[in-house]
Amino acid sequence: MLAGSLLGCKRALAPADLPDAPEVLSTKVVFSPHCRRLLFSSNRNDHVGVFSIDPTSPARAVSALDLPRDRDLFVRSLSPDCGAVALVGDDAGNGKFDVFLYDISSRKLANLTQGGEGNEGEPEFAPAAPLLAYLSDRRLMLYDYRSQAPLSVPSPPVEFTALEWSADGRRIFLEDRATSIWEYGLAKGGFSQVWKAPTRSANPRMIHSYDHFLYFTSDHESEFSQIYELDLQSSRLRRVCPSPHDQYSPQRRGEDDLVFRTTIDGNVIALRLSSGLAEPISPSRGVVYDVSLDFPEPLLVYAGEQAISSIYSGDSRGVHDLLSHRLAVAQPPAQVVRTGEGMAHFVFAADSHPRQWVVWLHGGPHEQVSPRFNLYFDFLVRLGYGVVALNYPGSTGIGNAYELRGLSDSAQVARQLAGIDQELEQVAAQYPGFRRYVLIGVSYGAGLGFLHLRRHPDRVTRFVDFSGATPPATRVDSLGHPLGTPILLIQGDNDPEQQKPDRRALLRARGRWGTTRQVTLEGEGHFVQRLSSIRTILAELRDFLSAPAP
Repeated sequence: MLAGSLLGCKRALAPADLPDAPEVLSTKVVFSPHCRRLLFSSNRNDHVGVFSIDPTSPARAVSALDLPRDRDLFVRSLSPDCGAVALVGDDAGNGKFDVFLYDISSRKLANLTQGGEGNEGEPEFAPAAPLLAYLSDRRLMLYDYRSQAPLSVPSPPVEFTALEWSADGRRIFLEDRATSIWEYGLAKGGFSQVWKAPTRSANPRMIHSYDHFLYFTSDHESEFSQIYELDLQSSRLRRVCPSPHDQYSPQRRGEDDLVFRTTIDGNVIALRLSSGLAEPISPSRGVVYDVSLDFPEPLLVYAGEQAISSIYSGDSRGVHDLLSHRLAVAQPPAQVVRTGEGMAHFVFAADSHPRQWVVWLHGGPHEQVSPRFNLYFDFLVRLGYGVVALNYPGSTGIGNAYELRGLSDSAQVARQLAGIDQELEQVAAQYPGFRRYVLIGVSYGAGLGFLHLRRHPDRVTRFVDFSGATPPATRVDSLGHPLGTPILLIQGDNDPEQQKPDRRALLRARGRWGTTRQVTLEGEGHFVQRLSSIRTILAELRDFLSAPAP
């Protein structure tokens, strides 16, 4: 139906002549050496379902849990008796998770939360007891899955955002909204604060316990998130391995054995710290989302420049895909354009003179583009485009100052827009053919994209707004002025960002923009997950980019 200059539609699958969209795995994988299983979430059957694999078996056959096929479910934890699985679902796309319990033998799925507000989405089984812990409405909840009954938990003194069981299962450690750390003792049934944060942390604590030590990340002494060890007996706190890089996910495995991840130039590398020396246990290029050393071979949840997101066995010398994806990756290795501040931007192009350039603005803003496989970059390169992926100011990776922590919303947006201009000038200096470009913005990056388009309508040939969000303190009325650039809007019909007042005001003005196409993805929220939806997006991108100029 045509309404002014807007063509609204709900598209079918992409035509058969398109390269097939690759399977997309969730980066949360459950490693269970005791059960000899890995559980992972994937959209290989269109909706996101849960799959199991025995990494110690030569066949490494993948089996699916018998779950409803009409909803997206993500695995979070496997019980110590190997008989129950904790899952979360976000079917409304609104970011409010329901917690599910799946009994493997009976194949029954039970919803434990029934649409509660503010579920944190990370349920976790106790190490050796039939208990499941999760957060609902920022409160700790306990469920005995053997007796199928909730346990009474006293009202908490604060609201919590994350939890982690102690290694012995006697306590639960929790992070509150001020990023301080608490514990809940199951024997006494009470809460107590174990560490008060000197300042609010910019990132989650990523808590891990070992014996009477607690490990977590903090940036209270550094521009970077660093790993700290807290002695719960003496309250002594020490930084474990100081470095000028963000650190994540500490896992202590023995008296002198700590595994963690760190970010260097957009690469997220897994390291093993022993006798004061940190040695890489993953490739130096790409992103490691998780690592396990509890199986005969090291296992990585990993995406490389020419290796799609999957579960790999291997180490810094090389990796092997356990799931045997056979996609012929077209995305070339990234070329780096570095700013004076030390931030790396990445150019993905088959040569220095592509058919046309695409500038990609990631979401967040506190995220980072990395030199890893991206299905949209790969698709654009197949079409002959070169992709310039910017880590504009606000991006993570080189410290809190570049992340613009502490700036007002308006100052942050002004700094980001000026930074994008400067960084594109650097790209043009390195690639003389880079003058005009397609602009693709994702979420927060789409909001910046609109502002950039208003500043430089002569440079942007086409604009793609992907799950767009309006940056805070943006004058929405300034975005409604006439535009001559063709615009493609892609959004899920359950995306809560599209219902926010500033976003709705922006979209009401779209009749004055010129040629605009809106694609609404049925059943999707802010994060597009289903394989059929991704195929639709690829078809729309191809058609939009190849259409004659108006």
